[in-house]
Formats: sequence, structure tokens, C-alpha cells
Amino acid sequence: MKFSQEWQSERIQRWHVPTAVLGLDLAPDETLAYVGCFAGVGTLNLENGAFDLLYSHDSYVSGVVRIPETNLLVSAGYDGLLRWFDIEKREVIRSQQVAESWIWDLALGNPANGKPRIATACGQYLAGDYEYRPLPSPHPNVQVWDGVTGQPLHQFTMLPPVQAIAFSRCGTRVAAANLMGDIHVWDLNKESDPLATNRPPDWSWHTPDFTAFGVIKSHCQVGGIHAVAFAPDGLSVIVAGMGPMVDPMAGNGRQRWQRFWLSEDKAGTKSQSQDERVGEGLMEALAVNLEEGTFAMSGRLRGGAFNTGLFSLETGELVHGFKTDSRVTKARFLRDGRTLILSGALSQSADAEQPFGVVDVFRVQPVDSQPPVG
Repeated sequence: MKFSQEWQSERIQRWHVPTAVLGLDLAPDETLAYVGCFAGVGTLNLENGAFDLLYSHDSYVSGVVRIPETNLLVSAGYDGLLRWFDIEKREVIRSQQVAESWIWDLALGNPANGKPRIATACGQYLAGDYEYRPLPSPHPNVQVWDGVTGQPLHQFTMLPPVQAIAFSRCGTRVAAANLMGDIHVWDLNKESDPLATNRPPDWSWHTPDFTAFGVIKSHCQVGGIHAVAFAPDGLSVIVAGMGPMVDPMAGNGRQRWQRFWLSEDKAGTKSQSQDERVGEGLMEALAVNLEEGTFAMSGRLRGGAFNTGLFSLETGELVHGFKTDSRVTKARFLRDGRTLILSGALSQSADAEQPFGVVDVFRVQPVDSQPPVG
């Protein structure tokens, strides 16, 4: 798709929730958002802003998904737990310890066989040498589970900490990325022992263009890859985060995405954002727009013109950028292709009672285009 028109963005709603939002999913009718935040898991009515806290973890909630064709929510937390919640009964029906450290990310896959899967990414950073490179993980830190029963289906190990995870649209491939610039993809259709942990990835890349460190080394974990998403055809993956910096405490690396191809005809090739067209700051969210042939990258702004950028899936060109005045941690397009949900946090106030979680609803579309019907 070629983009010759100017694009515009408009915030049409801003809703506040008590604490920072780290996880986001939507009800089938897209009028209700499920949010995972510091306080727990709740529902947010996207039409009137009403928030209802459903349940909590023993620590921050890092991800939440609704299992299709069921009444189940599944959430992941920094307590290493997966929790299943029955929406109709309004009760937690299962808690499952799956990690010894924080679960950083949670993803939902829905294969053609109709058996939903969830995947978790975890892994604790422990310095392994004087260069602060991390120690290998002693446990599987990329894991795939049956979305309804919690039965383990696959488990893999990669260098921690693994910050981002995603399924392909068909639900048969899972991609994970860490703060060191490693991206791994596994084909879940391949026969494997669910208890084996040493199966190598079917595709892998290492990019030095993302790093958790600066030239000045420290334990500070700021940059690296924080989001991963598959292109609609499942033949390439997009990762986003922040490029190298001098001082990691400054957080002034480049906003950055890169794309890597799995298909044989393009294997080994990549494309990326143009440094001269982006600013500084950590990008933490990716959302692919199936209707418009674009993807959104969003996060926190350190310096520059925007912290949410819209890019062409075909050419990688920057189509539009805008500021949200918030730190964005999750992004979702609605089915209309013109509505973008961005969740995250505002700066905390000295007033402990002041809400600092935020969910924004933006209309993003070509100038002079008609609004979506309905």
C-alpha cells in the first residue's frame, strides 16, 4: 500500500485507572478493555470510563488476555504466577506458579484447531562478568501453555531477560526477544517433547542495534528489545525498543524498530526505522493494523517530535507521528483500522490517591477520510 496522503490523529477519549497499566486486551465487542495494572486486573468501559477491579496478584500484573469462546481471563504477574479468572462467576479458579522471577510478557495464540494457547516470557538478569553480560537462565523462560487447562505444551530457553513475546496470526509460531538484542522464533507445529528445554530456535537473529547497556556499563536495564510482533502473513517479525546510548541512566537512545524475514526468498534481510526521522526514548509497544497496512510503535519520549509513530508495513516509511504525554506500554488497533488504544501511565503525583494509569483512545486516519461506520 502506497501512502500519498497526509495522516492525522485525534484523541477522542482519555480514561484514568488507579495505577499504571502493563497489560491490555479487549472484549469481543470492543467496548470493554481488560487491563492489567499495578493494583490487579480490572475492566474499563471504553464508552464511559467506568473501572471495576476484579482481582489481584501478589505483585504487579504484567499481562492479561481473554481466552476466545470462553468466560476466562488469564493474567501474568511479577509474582511469577498465571491466574485464570472466570468472568461470570467473578472468581479466580486457578493459580499456577510458572516462573521463579517476574513474568515480563504474556501473549495469546489461536491456532486453526481452535485450541487457544498462551505464552509467557520471563528471566532474571544476573551479571555474569565484568562486562555485565547476563548469566544464562537455569530454567525455561519462553513457555507455551494450553490457554484453558494450563497444561505445558512447549518450553524453551534463551538468554535472559526475555522481555517480549508474540504469536503469529495463525498461532503456530512464537517469537521472543530479550534486552541483549536476540530474537528467536520457534515453529510450534514441529513435534517436540513438551518437557525438553534445549530445542534451538527455528529462526534467530542477533542485532547490536538494541542494547540494555550504554557505553558506560552498569546494572541499569533501560534499552534493549521491549516489543515483538509478527507481520500479518507470519513471514517476518518486527521488534521495537531503544538503540545504544552512552549513559544508560540517561535513557537517550534512539527510538527504533527493525524487521526480520523468515521466508526463504528474503531470509537474512532486515529493514529498520530511519534514525533521522525518529527521536529518543524507549519504545515498548507494537500494534499491527490489518486494515490499513500499517503498524504503530509507541513508548516513552526522551526527545523528539512523537512517542507514537505510524509506519507502512510495505515500505517502512514513517506515515504519521504524535505525542500522547504519557508512557505507553501496550497498543491495540480496533477492527475498524482507524481506532488505536494506547495504555500506560502518567507521571505519578505526590498525592497517593491520584490515579496515574491511563487508557487513551485515538482516531488515526488519512486527512479528509470519512470516519468509520459505527
